[in-house]
Amino acid sequence: MNNNKLIHESKIHGQDKFSFSIYHSLVPCCLTSFPLHWHDEIEITYMKKGCADFYICNQLYTAHEGDILISNTKYPHSMQQYKDESADYFSILINTKLLQQDMKSEVIHDELIDKIRRIEDASLIFPPFIKADSELAKSLCPFLDNIIEHRKECYSEYQLLVLGNILIVFNYLLKNTCSTDKNICEFKYDFSKIKPAVHAVHNQYEQKLLIQQVASMCNLSKSHFMKLFKNITGKGFNEFLIEHRLHMASLMLKNTDDKLIDVSVNCGFENQSYFTRCFTKHFKMTPSQFRRKNLNQHYGEIMDQH
Repeated sequence: MNNNKLIHESKIHGQDKFSFSIYHSLVPCCLTSFPLHWHDEIEITYMKKGCADFYICNQLYTAHEGDILISNTKYPHSMQQYKDESADYFSILINTKLLQQDMKSEVIHDELIDKIRRIEDASLIFPPFIKADSELAKSLCPFLDNIIEHRKECYSEYQLLVLGNILIVFNYLLKNTCSTDKNICEFKYDFSKIKPAVHAVHNQYEQKLLIQQVASMCNLSKSHFMKLFKNITGKGFNEFLIEHRLHMASLMLKNTDDKLIDVSVNCGFENQSYFTRCFTKHFKMTPSQFRRKNLNQHYGEIMDQH
């Protein structure tokens, strides 16, 4: 089995002919962390307010207001709250299909086509961290702001405007590419060894997962697996599993009216009491408080739209 497929995020971002999507995240209101994952799309994270910690190929970046992070295609990445700080950021996912649509046109320069193809195979990458006071960030921010402002109409009357801004962003980024770092290559190689375990967490989190069991999935001894997993993810396997279960529980609390006992069981917790303790420790509020807070925010967004 190809390990590269094991934790591949299979969710389709955007529409087939307009492969672009954007997500708004509020820390800690909506989430306090986002689990390790990867996808084919390039992800541009734009910090609007506050600060948060981002890991891209195991490199830690603490992003503040105005900073930009880029997870290149197939790069494992995650997010977690910085201390007790809040954060407000947007994640813009863009598939290179958007750039390929006119590749057959004679007006597209061969060198540009080569760069785009090298971005796809990750032999050439965009800078992972762009500080707010850099010239590149100052060039990018107005166009990112435009994309964000018109995100709700990006499939209707403002589609051309959004697409135009995306192309301008890529034009700036393609002028600031760099070669893949040796350390990143080594990390991706080591990461491939534990991908079956991460895949199990993402897809079997509601089941009982024992360390010996997932170590066998990775063809590693228990001790070797535990050490490698901690080195790669920065967390022990059980901690990683619980955090993912809590993340899934937070989504259920926001998007369903399921009873708390059902949420806890469906997310792999043995009982509601243990679930509540873990959730409260992680989110600094009870599951009921979390649901009410997000419900109020949802109603606020509806009122804003009117």
